[in-house]
Amino acid sequence: MLKISGKNLAELALPNVCFACFRIRVNLDAQISVDRKKIPYQMPIPGIFSNIDSHVKQVVKHYFETHGKVPTWFPDIGAKIVGIENPPGWQDFNTYITEYDTKMTGALDVVFKISDGSYAFGDYKTARFSETHDSLMPLYKSQLHNYMEIAKRKGIFSPVSRLFLIYTEPLDYKPDNGLYNLSDFEDNFKLHFKVIPKILEIDLNLTESLLKKAVSIMNDRNPKGLANCSNCVLRERLYSEECSIREIQKIDRTDDMLFNY
Repeated sequence: MLKISGKNLAELALPNVCFACFRIRVNLDAQISVDRKKIPYQMPIPGIFSNIDSHVKQVVKHYFETHGKVPTWFPDIGAKIVGIENPPGWQDFNTYITEYDTKMTGALDVVFKISDGSYAFGDYKTARFSETHDSLMPLYKSQLHNYMEIAKRKGIFSPVSRLFLIYTEPLDYKPDNGLYNLSDFEDNFKLHFKVIPKILEIDLNLTESLLKKAVSIMNDRNPKGLANCSNCVLRERLYSEECSIREIQKIDRTDDMLFNY
């Protein structure tokens, strides 16, 4: 059985994906989720970004519960929001897809109920929207589609009629732009954000096409790598360094993770 996160599966929607690196990453993630082990040489992701995302979600939810509507700064998603749902945690948000012998997992960010009885899935991004993020749009779009597929198979939040991203972009301080006053920093440190919505078009065949590709890659013991892939170059360098160390230390452990992915 293949176990894959909706986020990892969504990577196959990007252009120029290295199939060899994709296979390694999926296998490593599956191993880590079972053994609760970490990959070496990784820098921890600053928690401030997830904290800001969580803060925005809590503010919007509490405001809605108090006033019966979203805040005025909240972007228009093309439909009237009549409720904010509590999505299941990542431990419970998964489904087994029989036809591909695959367990797909995920973590929903925000779920809105729409006036017509359908639902909208959203994802908050604490970042400046730039051409780089625009190039990642196929990844973000596919990730939400994969979550939509999980929800449909679990029989929750169905049907989904809208998918959207909300970028919360920090605004720079400039003395003459009128966005900040010095009084904003007397007792507390305040940071203002600009909100940028991105409505995504729904493609009902997207997740299945990605699953077909993923299963094909994972069933290939030696998938073709991407020419000039920087990660492949680094992996070969790591492999050479490890072989040199093992040669010096007379270690022979071909069952190790490094040699089997």
